Amino acid sequence: MEQTLRIVTDLIPNDMASFNWMTTNSVSAILRPQIDPSLFDRLNDVLAEHWHENPLARHFERTGDTRALTWTDVETDPTWREGALYQQLYVPLGITQQLVVRLPSPPGTVAGLALNRTQQPFDRRDRAVLTVMGRHIGALLDSTAERTAMRSMLGHHGWRSMLVDDHGRIIDPHVATDGELAEIIGGILRRTVGDRRNGTLAPTDPEDVEWRGERFAVVVAPAAVPPHVAFVRPVSKADDTQSDTSCLTALGLSPRERQVAVLLSSGATNRQIAEALDISVGTVKKHLQRIFVALGAETRTAAAAIVVRHMS
Repeated sequence: MEQTLRIVTDLIPNDMASFNWMTTNSVSAILRPQIDPSLFDRLNDVLAEHWHENPLARHFERTGDTRALTWTDVETDPTWREGALYQQLYVPLGITQQLVVRLPSPPGTVAGLALNRTQQPFDRRDRAVLTVMGRHIGALLDSTAERTAMRSMLGHHGWRSMLVDDHGRIIDPHVATDGELAEIIGGILRRTVGDRRNGTLAPTDPEDVEWRGERFAVVVAPAAVPPHVAFVRPVSKADDTQSDTSCLTALGLSPRERQVAVLLSSGATNRQIAEALDISVGTVKKHLQRIFVALGAETRTAAAAIVVRHMS
């Protein structure tokens, strides 16, 4: 990844480049140029706790957008710069401009390549170059140590990742070829290729499929040119809550909101709900806001009581 950061820096001048892999409760980062290890650890702690304050992280998590964008492209409330993330991470480094492209990653995670400057804004040419590069970096990572680290982090959350061609055939040397799985992934790809967002391809929502007699969730992150990246994991017990919540449909809750509501009624915290469903804490909070409105509840206890009453 350090070589990739060097190549990107040659094409798009910047003062600091970073590869970031962010999940519900952890962050991994690689910087170029490197900084003092003690300072890196301190700043990484800030990033791990406050990364959701970054308007780009929120945008990519919410939309799956694959374009390279800057803060000013998505910033709707500039007061975020008064928060802990900007003041404790970017101000000490002198960073005032950031350009980020999201890399293929499954739900509940945000992987991205970030370029930072202390003064000069990024222009349209910078955005275009990083957008194109972002679609190929996933494949470049395949032969690097960082790819192995990414697989390890995915495995911790139950996901397997693999590179596939236009037909869904697995072309990843680290994953055994499977004709049935290739047919499933190929079908998702065919339905997705025409689904463009402003000229880019967005990752699919998780699809519940049958494979080898078991249920799996499959997410495909299509690229402009192959290889594409597919993510597969067994459906967890938390996912099965959807099949048991039909009685909540009349309350106006979506399938995901019903899952969140059931976990809420069991006493789970926001972080526990996020980890069970492979989504961020911020997304959990948004679901809970809609759930409270739909149920006419003002507190977690009241909402949980309503859910339990309808489930019983």
